[in-house]
Amino acid sequence: MFKSTIFLLVFCSLFTRAQEQIEKPEFAKYYKANGVEGCFLLFDMQAAKTYVYNKSKADSGFIPASSFKILNSLIFLETGVLPDEKHIVQWDSVKRSIKPWNKSQNLKEAFANSTVWIYQKYAREVGEKKMQSFLTRSHYGNENTGGGIDRFWLDGKLRISPREQMDFLIRFYNEELPFSKRAFAIVKDIFIYQQSDSLIYRGKTGWGTINGVDYGWWVGYITISDRVYFFVNFVENYDGGNQKFATARKIITEEILREMKIIK
Repeated sequence: MFKSTIFLLVFCSLFTRAQEQIEKPEFAKYYKANGVEGCFLLFDMQAAKTYVYNKSKADSGFIPASSFKILNSLIFLETGVLPDEKHIVQWDSVKRSIKPWNKSQNLKEAFANSTVWIYQKYAREVGEKKMQSFLTRSHYGNENTGGGIDRFWLDGKLRISPREQMDFLIRFYNEELPFSKRAFAIVKDIFIYQQSDSLIYRGKTGWGTINGVDYGWWVGYITISDRVYFFVNFVENYDGGNQKFATARKIITEEILREMKIIK
């Protein structure tokens, strides 16, 4: 069983990297318009094609910040520190700068709001040994939990590249990670950003700051009928005064998806 699982993980990684790679330098206009630099990956699973903007950054590692909440949520559910997505976590009464964090909420709300204190609370309950085990078994980025059990994905030692994010998303979609079907079902549900009769759009943000540089993510996938499109948008900003940074991740992604005629 162990050898079979390893084979699937390695095969998936090799499979995604072996697809036709199409560079899209014209996507630079979207990053320039928003005052950021970055990298974009789009994988059309059915066509077996990967579209890449700024290939030079695709294999460089960056802090995952709240994009790690996808894996973190799976870990919380699998270990039982949170029973389900509906369990209400009582607010600790500490007022924080982000208003949606200042209330009691369940996992589904915390995922959507990127409520850091809730994820820190339950990361401490999982503990370093189990957390490290799940990162290693999931082959997540550099698998490094250095920097503190409640900080390693925010400003600690964990790093993941855009291409590794893509590999992780595909393995998540295919349920080729060490978690139960129940955990996958719950996280796939809370992952939904928008839904209509014609499509399901899943996405998760991430925003971290290391040495004065802002790093942001918008990662996920869109299912339209029997087609699946995975996307990873990584943005970085060396100018702390850029007011567009918070919105650039989604705006750039959706402009590219419209150009590729995936969404309207």
